[in-house]
Amino acid sequence: MVRIYDTRAGQVEEIAAGRALRLYTCGLETARRAHVGDLRIFLVSDLIRRALERRRVRVVAARDAVHDEDAFRADAAALNLRPAEHVPEAGEPIEELGSRIDLCVGGAVPREDVRGRWVHAEGVRFAGDAPLLSDVADAGLDPLAVRMAFLESHYRQPVELTWDTLRAADGRVRRWRAGVAEWSESVSAPMATAYAERAESAFDDDLDTPAALRVLDELEGDASVAPGAKFETFLHLDSLLGLDLSSDIGKIRT
Repeated sequence: MVRIYDTRAGQVEEIAAGRALRLYTCGLETARRAHVGDLRIFLVSDLIRRALERRRVRVVAARDAVHDEDAFRADAAALNLRPAEHVPEAGEPIEELGSRIDLCVGGAVPREDVRGRWVHAEGVRFAGDAPLLSDVADAGLDPLAVRMAFLESHYRQPVELTWDTLRAADGRVRRWRAGVAEWSESVSAPMATAYAERAESAFDDDLDTPAALRVLDELEGDASVAPGAKFETFLHLDSLLGLDLSSDIGKIRT
């Protein structure tokens, strides 16, 4: 079962599997383009969706309209955020035509028109002006370094982002991709089940992404695990992480 902290209830609660779930993301309400800090709430929603879908829960996702839809869609694609099926117009009640919202991811104060569970993600602080996601790419970093940097902190803890933390996250993403590409050339082997189960369990336990990443760090350095098994396990878990860890496979390394 996936367990998540319900801000309204003040406790971690189980989300029942085996049924459809309506997920709503209440995000940007400002008349400007999203900077990297604004995107955290959408990543949290994406992680919840991935964890539930792994449990075969049918997730119907919706989100608020934003000021610049084209720019937001580009940013969302760059961060590997799965697109919402529904984007109601600004100001439109999100629970019209009898469609109850089961889980809403948003700011600190629950919306009055949401009667289901409420998940709150803490904010992001950046030294100086927070960059746009395009600024991260212009600095020579993979946009998914932002995703990694957010995964490195629990969603209920505030994040202190700096260019140094983004560069470190970028290095971790690139190192894992290089490892996956190298392991892909080895003899195939069954997935390292114990590692996979530990990482999945961390995800299911209120999205403990830092713990899941530590499991992968441990697996990366475990010489007793065959390279082919590492390859299978990293790719399996990337369906939750969304870091495009297979993207270097087949590339010529120098």
